[in-house]
Amino acid sequence: MADHFTGIIRIGGQVTAEQWKRMAELEELLVFIDPETKQKTEGAPPLYDGEVYMSEGAIAVDDPQAGGGMFFNLENYLVEQGIPFDRFSSADYGYDAMEASFRVGMEKPLECISTTDGDVTVLVSTVLKVFGDGKAMDDLSEEDLDDLGYGWRLAMLRQEQPLPEFEYYPLGDEVASPYLRG
Repeated sequence: MADHFTGIIRIGGQVTAEQWKRMAELEELLVFIDPETKQKTEGAPPLYDGEVYMSEGAIAVDDPQAGGGMFFNLENYLVEQGIPFDRFSSADYGYDAMEASFRVGMEKPLECISTTDGDVTVLVSTVLKVFGDGKAMDDLSEEDLDDLGYGWRLAMLRQEQPLPEFEYYPLGDEVASPYLRG
């Protein structure tokens, strides 16, 4: 049985009614928010195991009992559908905290170790190796970036491509977007 600890996933981008329905099937907490109004549904019970809310324009699911601090099925579906997300998994049971991000055009999410405050990490020894000879950011090669690892790439991705605002399209696949795959 998997260890269960806090996972928070923020979902942005364009979502159709069909996609929302499937997402709500995969992550039960999503049924407690109206995707059109982005408000809690009327009569939604207080949630013991988690919370759904808006966070900086994105739909956020905060589940203190997420398996491994992740949302395996939901994340796989979001990747399959090309829907951007950011995920934080807390440190617990001897596991490090983890961050993951996915954006349109990526094959899979970038994932790396982070602090419990949600800051991605890069080993100091790696930074010294790459920048130790006086290199500037503009002088970094692809090999240098590979050496810096996923933490560096994730931080740069989030800086260059912030999570887009959540947009809901109740008419199904009638979304005029080159990014949305039906």
